[in-house]
Amino acid sequence: MEADEQHVQISLTTQLPPPLVASDLPLAVPARLTRLGLSEVVNHLLELDEPHAFDFLIDGELLRSSLEEHVRGKGLSLEEVVVVEYFLVPKRPEHAEDKPHEDWVAGIAIGSSFSVLTASYDKTGRIWEQEADGHAVTTLLGHEDSATCCTWVEEEGETGRFAITGGKDFSLLAYSVAKGKHGGQSVQPCFRLRGHEGAVQAVACRGPLLCSASWDKTIKIWPVPRCKELEGLEEQEAITQSSKRSKVEEGKKAASTKDRGCLSTLVGHTQAVTGLDVGEKGEIVSGGWDHTVKSWDAETQQCTTNLSSNSAVNGVAVSLSGLFASAHADRAVRVWDPRAGALVRKSLASHKGWVNAGKVPASPLSLLPPLLPFLAMLGVISFEPRLSIRALIVPGPKMKLSLRGGLNNLVWLKQLLRPLWPSDHQSQINFLLLLLLLLLFLYRPSLVQLTGSDAVSWSPSSEHHLVSSSHDHTIKLWDFRSSIPLHTIAAHEGKALCVSWGKDGFIYSGGSDCKVSRYSCPATLP
Repeated sequence: MEADEQHVQISLTTQLPPPLVASDLPLAVPARLTRLGLSEVVNHLLELDEPHAFDFLIDGELLRSSLEEHVRGKGLSLEEVVVVEYFLVPKRPEHAEDKPHEDWVAGIAIGSSFSVLTASYDKTGRIWEQEADGHAVTTLLGHEDSATCCTWVEEEGETGRFAITGGKDFSLLAYSVAKGKHGGQSVQPCFRLRGHEGAVQAVACRGPLLCSASWDKTIKIWPVPRCKELEGLEEQEAITQSSKRSKVEEGKKAASTKDRGCLSTLVGHTQAVTGLDVGEKGEIVSGGWDHTVKSWDAETQQCTTNLSSNSAVNGVAVSLSGLFASAHADRAVRVWDPRAGALVRKSLASHKGWVNAGKVPASPLSLLPPLLPFLAMLGVISFEPRLSIRALIVPGPKMKLSLRGGLNNLVWLKQLLRPLWPSDHQSQINFLLLLLLLLLFLYRPSLVQLTGSDAVSWSPSSEHHLVSSSHDHTIKLWDFRSSIPLHTIAAHEGKALCVSWGKDGFIYSGGSDCKVSRYSCPATLP
């Protein structure tokens, strides 16, 4: 049987250093070999004391089946010599530390000095330094609702920098933060960027471009704050600090925040814009719930690329080579080539939950409209004439809602459903529960608010590797030359809401378990 076994001739090539270089002379190997079998062959040729795990690239795609299946699938001939590039399999990222927060972590940004900026649902931003003792060195105040996204604005050669956060209060806040500053202080914003008519879902900055995306279906470009603009604000702050601080003076300091408007607005999405990034060439890339990924020319304010998918987009990122990665509600990550206007590879589908958005009620009041018909019917047949629902209605501590009174105008629902109405009490209860589920399902678009937009992040050193976060509590490390993830990490006890791959060689992820987890990653990737 072995004599009749199909063989294929391969020529091994690599960019690894000399100790790991095998001969490139054609070698006949069984066509049934998979990645593990080929790895054994390479280790045998290298005669190493300790074997290594290798990965293999054939015609631009990683080997994830047998040689025969892969070669035939690529339309290559088994009679010809197949060039096989090999390299070391990236090691599994190792957990380094956790950074606790008081609420969900919706956004993460890594600065050039490896400072970690986070945005949280507790209405604050936080700055963490590696040399600190695990506590935030700066807390950023000022948002009136949850902070959902963040980014850095850094001037080359300047000691100062700005932390930018966006929130559900329809605004962005800019904070002046000195590099390496410690002390656990709280900081008020220098500038408030106003103009959005919906919650700010994403923010990105590169060079002279600072832009944001919102639930109002638009992208706005803002003036980039500069350190020179702070001179007037610093004088006012110095006067405030010269006397004993009081609540009144704190109010004055907060009042020193200057409002700023946007420079331009990009219109084109038909639903909420939930992902945003700026590429190396200055192109603005956005993704939205209208199932599209778009790129924009900031100067002409025109859409230059429009890529359509079959699922809502929850986040986008631009690679070193200009490829787009998008995270979707159908649990997949997609990689696009904007020049070809198409997918580079079939969807990276391995997550078991959304990649990535948080599905939570916008407020308790948002639950009231779909419940009104249900409560009306319950009031008609209930044995209790009145019911207090303080847990549902928030505005007044003593607010009560009479189900047999204010809602009796909806009694017609029972009349409408009378032919279907069960006769016994238990069946009536079951019927009402089914009706409630139906009403909530029909009303579901109004019950969702996105939490984090940084659902996908490219490696800062490799054009092939990216990381994604999902509702399934995991983050996944991908080489997009394969549709199977390299590693899956159970990073959180709740939903993983955001992820960022820093230039410091660490992957950071934030989640609904109120923490940021940091994982070490190989310094170099193939």
